[in-house]
Amino acid sequence: MTCIATGVGIRDRWSGLAPPWMTAHPSSVQAQTAGASVWRTNFCGSIPDNVVRTTKLQSLTHDARRRLAAVSLLLLACSAPDALMAQEPRPITLRDAPCEGCRIHVEPVIRLGSVDGAEAFHGNAVMELWSEGLAVHDAYAVGVIRQFDLEGNLVAAFGQAGEGPGEHRIVRHIRVGRGDTLSVYDSGRDVVNRFDPRGKFVDQIWVPPTVFDFVPIGGDRLLVSGIVQTRHAAGFPLHVVRDGTIERSFGNDGTYMPASFDRRLVRSLGQSTQGSIWAAHQMQYTLERWDTAGSLKQVFTRDVPWFGPWDGIETPPNARPPAPLIRGVHEDVDGLLWVFIGVADLNWRPVPFQRSPTGALMPAARAEYDDLYDLIIEVIDPRRGEVIAHTRGTRDFKAMRGGLLFSYEDEPSGVPYYRIWQPRLIRQPPGGPSDA
Repeated sequence: MTCIATGVGIRDRWSGLAPPWMTAHPSSVQAQTAGASVWRTNFCGSIPDNVVRTTKLQSLTHDARRRLAAVSLLLLACSAPDALMAQEPRPITLRDAPCEGCRIHVEPVIRLGSVDGAEAFHGNAVMELWSEGLAVHDAYAVGVIRQFDLEGNLVAAFGQAGEGPGEHRIVRHIRVGRGDTLSVYDSGRDVVNRFDPRGKFVDQIWVPPTVFDFVPIGGDRLLVSGIVQTRHAAGFPLHVVRDGTIERSFGNDGTYMPASFDRRLVRSLGQSTQGSIWAAHQMQYTLERWDTAGSLKQVFTRDVPWFGPWDGIETPPNARPPAPLIRGVHEDVDGLLWVFIGVADLNWRPVPFQRSPTGALMPAARAEYDDLYDLIIEVIDPRRGEVIAHTRGTRDFKAMRGGLLFSYEDEPSGVPYYRIWQPRLIRQPPGGPSDA
């Protein structure tokens, strides 16, 4: 039996501050990555000896291929007859399982950006691991999808601002589907444009308004988290959509009828290696695994003082500390579940805000987000119902597919850029050297 835990992190950005049951590990080692230093607290839980831990940058495209294989399993799950559906499982309250000698290591792997030109950025990016690199949309080039290799070099660009096929107004999400097809959600037109691995436009799928997240599940079908106010879909958080037609809706009993936007129906989605979908409630620590036929497979809940359910009433985060939100969920190739949770900064303080051209309140400087939010990472073993690792970072990291994170940063000269980070589980036997 081996174990994993928090350990080495990024200098002044990650801390081990955590619930009281965590224990300090005296043998944490200095990371060799530039900009990294010792974490202040460590803890972990046990995992089977045959678990293969994630490597560094070279593993990114391998993980992407494994996630594409999971999409194929989703196709089989879609065709499962109702008679095979098991009785709904009981919720399992996740328990803490600390151990020694293990840690979560978070390190920078890619830097994107330049002073000007085709590689410059402005902010408000969405990105996805795709086709031996990254697909990125940023406000610097509205409507354009830029493709970068794993060294951070721009290799291609496609799409443009507009109303036609393959064009975009407001890009909210980028997702990868079967055959390495890139799906780009345009909330300005309620469509998903799809491109092949070479960036050639394939087709366009119409989706309902108010989509929070989506996962391609094969062909022209999507599993969507969103609010749909029709007779048979209202009140459900999850919907299988096929070119504008809702084939089925599920995710709760459907008795709650929202008048408009309501975070109680928001789910963060992630693919499972078992051919199903993880759906994480944003407003409470509840994780559900569904198949696309609407059958509930697993439910996990967590009771921790730093994440209590909240009422969904949002105020600008400069008025009061922001409420916790689950930002992303990712199942890795070993079947371990990573949960990324945005929480109020431990040293939260009001920062200057201004209104954007769309009327939204935003910090006057994007770097101010780091004074508003921290990110908590937890790793769960679904087979045991255990939280086996936990750490907290003092930066406003965003989660992306593949279990990666990214952050918006500024050069001393004021030039903005993005840094891509890879969290991974590593092992350090008590009294032995690290295998990082």
